[in-house]
Amino acid sequence: PDATSTFYSAIQRLPAGHFMVVTSDSLRTESFFSYNSESELKLDSDEAYADAFMELLESAVRCRTRNVTDVGVTLSGGLDSTTIASVAASQSKGQSFSVHTFSAIFDTVSTCDERRFIEPVLERMNVSSTLVPGDRQHPIGYLDRMLKFQDEPFSAPNAAMMWDVYAAIQQAGLHVVLSGHGGDETVSHGSGYLKELAIQRSWLRLATELHAASPVLEHSFLKTFLTYVRFGLRPNSTESSFVDFLRSVWRSGAIFRPHTHSDSSEGEKQRVTDILSPTFLKRFDYRARMEFWRESRPGLAKSERERHYRVLTEPIQPLCFEVLDKMGYAHSFELRYPLWDQRIVEFCLALPANQKMNGGRGRIVMRRAMEGRLPKTVQWRLDKTDFTENLKQGLLENDAEILPRALHSLDLVGEYVDIEKVGMIPNKMLSGGATSLEMSVLLITTTLNKWLQKESA
Repeated sequence: PDATSTFYSAIQRLPAGHFMVVTSDSLRTESFFSYNSESELKLDSDEAYADAFMELLESAVRCRTRNVTDVGVTLSGGLDSTTIASVAASQSKGQSFSVHTFSAIFDTVSTCDERRFIEPVLERMNVSSTLVPGDRQHPIGYLDRMLKFQDEPFSAPNAAMMWDVYAAIQQAGLHVVLSGHGGDETVSHGSGYLKELAIQRSWLRLATELHAASPVLEHSFLKTFLTYVRFGLRPNSTESSFVDFLRSVWRSGAIFRPHTHSDSSEGEKQRVTDILSPTFLKRFDYRARMEFWRESRPGLAKSERERHYRVLTEPIQPLCFEVLDKMGYAHSFELRYPLWDQRIVEFCLALPANQKMNGGRGRIVMRRAMEGRLPKTVQWRLDKTDFTENLKQGLLENDAEILPRALHSLDLVGEYVDIEKVGMIPNKMLSGGATSLEMSVLLITTTLNKWLQKESA
């Protein structure tokens, strides 16, 4: 998305960090805040950086739990949420609030289940915990309820799963919930560090980092290393092809942004583009928009700090908050995001690149800060869980009766997509040939159609 567009032609968004002044004869928008992407923080040691980060994180959690008696925490098996839960639980001891965690579990889709990470974390904390079945979701069946609270169609493949978790939070009567959302963006995986090493021709260090990250490399270590070398020797002439290559390098999304599909190769993107209506693509000025996006995407940044800044200021960030906050409000609680505390964001943005990535692991400053606070299997976890199989089950099994009806009533989206091709996706899912992006397209298409039905009613 861009910073101002909405699904309503006559309504525009106010960009993040801006205010609007309206008078009887004028309207103007001005920026009141932007992150400083120029300064670099220099401390004496890795431990000093980690200690400084922890001090800010503890303050960020503390100021979000003031005057609250019971605090909920959404807890997965990832580094971000376990860090927030650990800090909140530690602060609750002897304080006036208690902590209650909520986690999605998956008995029927075992590849999505993270109890092997969640349970060791809970064993260290004296808190109440609720395990919510995440495999009973209805991605299409919940759309009417979710769209009641969302002003626009939204793209969130795991929204139905989180809807069940949020329902459990509401049932527990909690009104303030801490979320680890945003750690990938705010603390940063530091992937620009590899690019800096290539430009500096620090080949040994580059090889060391890539070798450590090899478990999540889509391509072989050698192919990836040689591509970085080629870029380092000719950084200007290979810029575009290099970035295109990087998009396919990281299998788990552990280094690139998690809201992008880790398997979205150029061929897959082309197939999805084929699903869209040629008339719509022309009216939407797709080529021009894609060119603009290519020039502004984080991967084209010359340094890790510039890449980090571009990620933080992407329009997708405030849009994610809109979707998440409305889901929280639908269940009568407020989500709070300690990792998006301004002090933490500015601190991490100013870090040297090697304090964001080291030993092939991103968010390294937070991992070091959590030494002794988290189980090492969580603290140094490199992969991320892919919930595609759970989405697939939700669409094909949980929504088995609803999906055919939804696909047979897509008339309102005919001017945007090729309905026949969308209708073929479930068969590809059954045969195992559908990509996660195609499943998302199926869900997005039905979401848009539901919203158009709601608006035209």
